[in-house]
Amino acid sequence: MEIIGLIAEYNPLHNGHLYHINKIKEKYPNSLLVLVLNGYFLQRGEISIISKYDKTLLALEYGVDIVISLPTLYGVQSADTFANTSIKLLNYLKVNKIIFGSETNDIDKLTLIANKSLELDESNDLKETLKSGMNYPTALSKVINESFTYNSNDLLGICYIKSIIKNNYNIKAETIQRTNNYLDTASCEDIVSASNIRQKIKDNIDISKHLPTLSKEKICTYDETLLFNLIKITILNDNRVYDLTKDELQFSYRNSLLKGSNKFIILKAKFQLAKGDSKELLELIKERTIKRKESQPLEYPSCGSVFRNPEGNIAGKLIDESNLKGKTVGGATISEKHAN
Repeated sequence: MEIIGLIAEYNPLHNGHLYHINKIKEKYPNSLLVLVLNGYFLQRGEISIISKYDKTLLALEYGVDIVISLPTLYGVQSADTFANTSIKLLNYLKVNKIIFGSETNDIDKLTLIANKSLELDESNDLKETLKSGMNYPTALSKVINESFTYNSNDLLGICYIKSIIKNNYNIKAETIQRTNNYLDTASCEDIVSASNIRQKIKDNIDISKHLPTLSKEKICTYDETLLFNLIKITILNDNRVYDLTKDELQFSYRNSLLKGSNKFIILKAKFQLAKGDSKELLELIKERTIKRKESQPLEYPSCGSVFRNPEGNIAGKLIDESNLKGKTVGGATISEKHAN
């Protein structure tokens, strides 16, 4: 039985990733697929738009057999470190093949460049060329004297192959033709890059056709304030002080591990904050304040959103459709502006 390794970030898991998995299953129907998955913080310095936990569930649902988390320390490093650590993990698990998407789909060319790159590690030629201001792909192409278009997947693939050769691992590298360009953020084909999808989300463009069903649900419903901002809390419980991570807190709609218990005392919390442009943030605050004044009864005392949303529906919508806006019972009234 083939034990095949994959390395991915799934930010988000999209049709291209599904194509990758299905092609491997088609070629090696009795194989075991082992995935090294980068979690919340990604190789390009971004924060994942789907939680590590949900990405794992999606990978398992769509055909991966085993998921191994790439430690954050290595997941946010250079391509060489990212690749080398991932390949080491796969080697520990006795993987005998690694199959990755490639723009060129030319494993011989990638292996040739990987071998030449390893030779450069013993000299200062590449370092000196980089000092001239060239980016890494251009400098590498010049020093090894190989005409080659260095796209994102191919660059990572070269790093994977370098790790296999350098460490003398018994792993064979294979490629699957990548059908899109990482830098293309405008295409609307069924299979587009993850960066294309993330840009569409920012631009409020429908992404439904680019994602398998379950992945689409995670993208459409995630709440970044739950997924990313809160890292952990420190609590006092039964005379013990310990930490709980966001995943351990089991956040869900209007619920968490702490709700309904008087045993927990929160002592402190750690948050991950993102840098932003102060002018843009002030403008956003202004826009949302105006929107809130237009849609919320701020001139009256309010109990907030009293009614829970039933599964598959919205409480405010149901109240509105029942013509209950303005309904008064005693001293309480349902707002004319906002039903819940």
